[in-house]
Amino acid sequence: MPEDSSLLIIILLSVGGGLALIGLIYGAIRKFTHLTWIGWQLILAFGLDIAVSYLPLDGQNIAVHLLLFTAVVALPLIIEYFLRGALVNNRLTKQGTGEKVLDHLFGALTALLAMVMFFVSIGGFGLGIAETFMGKALIEHPIWTFFSKYVLDFFLIAIFMLVIRAGCRLGVLKLLYFVLIVLLVLGSFFGFLLLFSQVQGGIGFSEWIGGWFGFEGVLGAIVGCAVATLFFSLVAFILIMLLSKLIDWSIQRVNSHKAIEFVDALLLGVVYTAAFLVVFLGVQGLISVLASGNLLSGIVENLGPDAGESVGAISGQVAAVAQKLAAFAQTSPFSRWIYLGNPLRQWLSLDGFGGLIG
Repeated sequence: MPEDSSLLIIILLSVGGGLALIGLIYGAIRKFTHLTWIGWQLILAFGLDIAVSYLPLDGQNIAVHLLLFTAVVALPLIIEYFLRGALVNNRLTKQGTGEKVLDHLFGALTALLAMVMFFVSIGGFGLGIAETFMGKALIEHPIWTFFSKYVLDFFLIAIFMLVIRAGCRLGVLKLLYFVLIVLLVLGSFFGFLLLFSQVQGGIGFSEWIGGWFGFEGVLGAIVGCAVATLFFSLVAFILIMLLSKLIDWSIQRVNSHKAIEFVDALLLGVVYTAAFLVVFLGVQGLISVLASGNLLSGIVENLGPDAGESVGAISGQVAAVAQKLAAFAQTSPFSRWIYLGNPLRQWLSLDGFGGLIG
């Protein structure tokens, strides 16, 4: 067993060292000014999370907790926006030799930090939930004892930050452009499919195409419909891609105005923020209902005694797992505050949910 443990440690260190080297090389080549700064942003957000946790916020309205949680995640992104503008987008002078060297060095460090933060968020989340389910500490160290109280918050902050960044980078105009292109591609395919399979003239054309391949009757019409649909869909796809280039060029021209680009990114960033919070509250509400052990109570009451006992046993097992998840949801400050004040958790309580299914 010791030999196996030593081998595992060697493998992990080798993989970690290789990934670190790749990150350093990639960051040095890409440079600090052209990389995402999410590693630094996560550290800042994590520090803000720890600082806020010492504030007397227990019992505050859920809106206060949601706003503070959003502010902790959004503040590092706002700082990056203005800092990147000063260092990259709006600077008037070229980089000197010293700045170029620092750009490469900080690029290597930034890429490595982003990689470390990724594994820390995933690993901390996994270790924290494992300790909750096992009911004991897996690591006895003062550093882990302190940070284990924040691993769930850190994981949620990382996901939340990625969601907001995705919305801001996409923007409303680019989202509408993407939806339009998808609708045009799907619409052209199904339009040609209907044309060559449902319209009288189109069916005749399908039979004619099928005759080229030596098929007749219904089989010839089916083969001809498939060939014609694929061919004309391909032609339409090429034309749509040319149109997409024109639309993309137009969006870039519109977004060349900083004010429009800022508003465009901000609008979809707000939409993505709201969507994340709704999903977050919904997951917490579902965990709360499952943990109560009454999710299937209305169904059990309407079943026979044998079936009712089986369903009740399943409901009890689900409740046991959900209770562990509910306990884990309360291990970090923001997650605990939002869980306890979650309006969905209160609405989907025993009486509220029982009334719906009863």
